[in-house]
Amino acid sequence: LSIFIGQIFSKTTKQILVVFQNNNELRGGGGFITQLLDITAGKGKFKFTFRNDLNELQGKKLIKPPDSVKKFLKLNHWYIRDANLFGDFEKNAVSISDNYKTLFEKHEVLAVIAVNFALIEKILKTIGSIKLENKNIDGDNLFSALTKDVSSIDLHDIDELKNRKHLLKKLFRQLCKKVILMPWKWPALANLFYESIKTKDLQIYCFNKQIQKKLVHNNLFEPFKLNGATDFLAIVENNFLGLKTNRYLRRMVFHNVQFFFDKKTKSVSDAYVKVKIRNEHFGSFNYP
Repeated sequence: LSIFIGQIFSKTTKQILVVFQNNNELRGGGGFITQLLDITAGKGKFKFTFRNDLNELQGKKLIKPPDSVKKFLKLNHWYIRDANLFGDFEKNAVSISDNYKTLFEKHEVLAVIAVNFALIEKILKTIGSIKLENKNIDGDNLFSALTKDVSSIDLHDIDELKNRKHLLKKLFRQLCKKVILMPWKWPALANLFYESIKTKDLQIYCFNKQIQKKLVHNNLFEPFKLNGATDFLAIVENNFLGLKTNRYLRRMVFHNVQFFFDKKTKSVSDAYVKVKIRNEHFGSFNYP
């Protein structure tokens, strides 16, 4: 609220960038950035602009990419969609802002907010379904519907591929409209947003130092503490080329904990933990 209400009455306009992340196509900061809600705030009003990742978010000036982008994507440039590679969200927010400024040099970014699709599903379960392309979309069928209409390249010709993500604009517009028109759901949504901050399905970083301090103080932003730990690509390398591996691979984690009881002290003296991780392929199409 500090970010939005404070800025709306400002005499200057600034940008609040809400990036929507597909957490079924992982990146170090959450998921592949598939859509951007570009909010212009100030002078007593808001202006909302939705931008797609491919044809609207490719910077005009090339930024030198991290080595990971060069290695896995075979690219010598860096776009917003791959800007959230890091485990440190502050670093992601800076890289998203820097990439955004290659498109809009005069815009000043106030804050970056990242929203995972998992949160969108929970919002729909809270406010109810919405109508999209003559379909009822709810928290249970959201991702399967988007997979079919957006991600399945077999359903599109070359021209349609360029515009296939316009459906996401309709989705987010309807979602925002319904949330605004249902104030009796706001308390439940506020609790949902707070819980989602804990699970990192909602992440916020503000470039205003005073507001950022408040976010940290109120446990709405957790500073990155793993000094020197910079390589988070181990969890995403398999699907870094856009093959959407973990949509078709199920990771099964098994654990067995064995406790040892000391009869003399009548307490647990030791514990042995065995963990096994297995990836199972269950897809029938689009094989990695």
